[in-house]
Order: sequence, then structure tokens, then C-alpha cells
Amino acid sequence: MNRRDSIKATASLCLASTVGAAFAQVPAAPIRIIVPAAAGGTVDSMARMLAEAMRPKLGVVVVENKAGAAGLIGTKYVQNGPSDGRTLLFAQQGFISVPLVQPGGYEPFQDFRPVGIYARSPNFLMVHHSVPATTLPEFIAYAKSLPGGIDAANVGINSAGHLHTAWMARHAGIKVNHIPYKGVAETAQALLSGQVQMQLTATTEALNAQAREGKVRIIAMLTSRRDPVLAPGVPTVSETLPEIKIDGWYGLLMRASAPAEMVLQLNDALKLATADTATQAKLRPSSIALEYSTPEQMAAEMRASHEKYKVILRELDIRPA
Repeated sequence: MNRRDSIKATASLCLASTVGAAFAQVPAAPIRIIVPAAAGGTVDSMARMLAEAMRPKLGVVVVENKAGAAGLIGTKYVQNGPSDGRTLLFAQQGFISVPLVQPGGYEPFQDFRPVGIYARSPNFLMVHHSVPATTLPEFIAYAKSLPGGIDAANVGINSAGHLHTAWMARHAGIKVNHIPYKGVAETAQALLSGQVQMQLTATTEALNAQAREGKVRIIAMLTSRRDPVLAPGVPTVSETLPEIKIDGWYGLLMRASAPAEMVLQLNDALKLATADTATQAKLRPSSIALEYSTPEQMAAEMRASHEKYKVILRELDIRPA
């Protein structure tokens, strides 16, 4: 090889090395967590804390809000989005109920693959301070005394909050007027201002603070048992209405067609996130507890929620639209 050829060969090797290094440094696409609820509420805050806690394992993790139609808009976005396993749905148990009343939108068990449960949170019956009741029997008696019924906030007709409220009302024998709002922040403001007198949903740190100041009142929780850590001293609805109990969960899902190996990677990051003590400390004032699960355990939880909502809809005589 003469000197000129040697120089060309060396230049080619340098160029190949530089190009290879450049390709090696191209970062992976970000993980996107889609929140099917408005920004500013509890679900949105949880998703953002989860994203932050997952970054050490996954790199760039971003949160996007796509609210509307009781969560259907955000859910459909993930269902029809990329199938590379990098676009995730931050879901709660209401994700199961929507297709039971609006069939044709998505099928939870065929269109989505569970990644794992991230947290649990009770649903609370909360009332405006003007409501003359401190116990569930007193609340029921007061609601029965109102000829026009009592106004309740929710984030949309056929949302989980709407169904839970209607279910409790049926067993209590009271009339409830369901007033839908865009998101949790709006329902909280409606309760605080007295536009509505009640709501049955997950609470927030702000609402808990307002409860301590006496501006709203927590009457009972919808869980199957009391929780002395998250809600000390708060009775369950089922202590008065035995059939009314449902446990709330939050978790991640991806498209069913996404690569199976992504489930393992994401679940590993989820496990790390649920062990984050700083996040737990931030969530506890909102009555939320981190809880890790495997994809299989989340699938079982989804099936249990599916059976529960079938019972609720049957009792409310709500048929698919």
C-alpha cells in the first residue's frame, strides 16, 4: 500500500468510527405516559411522580394529558398509538367500566397488556360543610329530606365516580343529581364552593387540607375495610350499606401488540418507583399508598374489577349505549 492509499484507509476508518459513535449516542425514544384526565388533579400528579421515579431506569419519561369522555379519549389514543411499548396508559379501575357502557371503543383484555399496579387509593364520600351530617346514616336521612335530591360532582356520566355514586344512592334509597365536570380539579372546586353538596371519589391533598379546616367533610370511604394509615377514623360505606365496597387502583398498561420484553423492562422500573420513599411521603397526604404488582397480578385485579362493574351496571339497569 502506497502512502496515498494508506492515508485514504486511515481517513475511512476514522469516518466509520465517528459515524458509529454518533449512532451509538442517539438516545432511545422517550417513554410517554398518557393520562386520560385533565392536568392538575390527583391522577395527573401521581403520573408525574411516577415518571420522575422511573427516569433512573428508563431515561426520558414524559407525561401527556388527553382528557375527555370519561377517559375514553386518552385510552383510545394509546390503543391506536405506536406499538413499540413506549407509549403507556396511566389507568385506574374506571378503565374497566367504560367499555361496559360504551362498547366498541376498546376491549381492556384484548387491546391492552398490563405492566403493573402502581398505587391504591380509597374513594371517599365527601360533603360540603353546609350539609348537616357527620355520619353516613345522617347523610342518607338528610338526602332523603330533599325533595329535589342532592347534587353530586363527577368527571363524566358513566365515569367510575358517577357509577359509584349512583350505586350507593340506589342502596341508600336517595335521589342524586349527577353534575359532570371536566376534571378532578373542577369537581373539587365545585364541592368547595357549594355548587354541589357531595362527591364520591379519590381525595386530594388540597381537599384533605380543606377537610381539616372544616370546609368539607369526609363521611365514609368506599373500600372493603378501614385504613388506619391513609384515613384514620374514617368508617367504610359498607358498615351501613354492606354491598357497597370497591377498592381503587392505579397502574400502567400498554398496547397488547407491544413487545413482551418491554413489559419486563417497564415493570422493573415500576418496582423501583413504588419503593421510592420520597414519592410515598408526597402521596400520603392525598390518602394514596404505593403498591407494586406484577403484570399477572394486575391482570387479576382487572378481572375482579370487571366482575364488580358488571354487578353495578346490572343493579343500576344500565345497558350498553
